[in-house]
Amino acid sequence: MEHLPDDVLVTLMEYLDVEGLLACRLVCKRVGGLALHRDVWRHRQLPGYRCVCPVLRLAPRVASLSVELPHRRRCGLAYIATRCAVTRLSLSLRKDYDAMRAAAVICRQEALGRLRSVQVHFGRNLDDVSYVLGTLATTADLEELQVTGLTYHVTATAAAVAVLGSPVSTPSLRFFRCELVPQTEHFVNFILAGHAATLQKVDVGHRSYDLRLDFTGHLLAVSLRSRDEFSMLWSYQ
Repeated sequence: MEHLPDDVLVTLMEYLDVEGLLACRLVCKRVGGLALHRDVWRHRQLPGYRCVCPVLRLAPRVASLSVELPHRRRCGLAYIATRCAVTRLSLSLRKDYDAMRAAAVICRQEALGRLRSVQVHFGRNLDDVSYVLGTLATTADLEELQVTGLTYHVTATAAAVAVLGSPVSTPSLRFFRCELVPQTEHFVNFILAGHAATLQKVDVGHRSYDLRLDFTGHLLAVSLRSRDEFSMLWSYQ
């Protein structure tokens, strides 16, 4: 194996599982260094039900990361302190106190510079999601944003309104999905207005809320009427 060039070893390591890659660090200095090569990890997907602390400490990047909060295996600090850059981030929140942690995870990945897709699912026991929505609204370079699980008893706070008062610096979203309920109307309109130049597909599915669509419909008609590829989905579930 010592006669193989580095690029060949890296290609071979792409087929190893995570446990095998971590074990390669103990073989020798050369193999251990290649085991942490960015190309070895670029297609890896980290699930939310396993402890991923070693990967978050060592890997330079992964394709996707799922985070379930609160985490059963106490990986909360690793999510926030990691240097492992994620392209697609999926978050599932169950309690109100998870909102601050989720926002910190999003901010950390934004700072690492590879984050392009975020999906957030809110559990039934959440009452205030404004901090997470405010963080999502100001996260740069996203191409896909999905927000699901919102319920009618969710409360909005003045903090979110203040955050949503700042314009989007550079439009980037291509796909946006968010359940449109009274508490998310300002958030949805903010995203649509800020990313109108790049949006191609929007899903604002709802169940029974009597939506005030005049502003939203007018906004889309004015900002996106020249985009033939744009589609908007109204889902009645």
